[in-house]
Amino acid sequence: MSTDDPWIVHGYSMDSVWFSNIGIMKRFNRVVIYPQDVATITGRSDRYGRLIIKRIKVVLGKEQHQFVTITEFAEYMAIDVEVIESVIFG
Repeated sequence: MSTDDPWIVHGYSMDSVWFSNIGIMKRFNRVVIYPQDVATITGRSDRYGRLIIKRIKVVLGKEQHQFVTITEFAEYMAIDVEVIESVIFG
């Protein structure tokens, strides 16, 4: 292979990059909870999820543009974080 080969990336062929990345791909968990997550956890509607998140923001003194984390939701609802993550992430 010549150095002008477009399939060479940083000294590796595309095949070796592809196969080396397969083994290290991992799932990224998120930190933020959304109304749909609250609805899934509680079995209620999305509207109820929005209401709960709004209440948590008021209690925590957060502004409208700030997010609620899974940990904050777990503390507010008195549910273990592991239980919430198992429902959200499967």
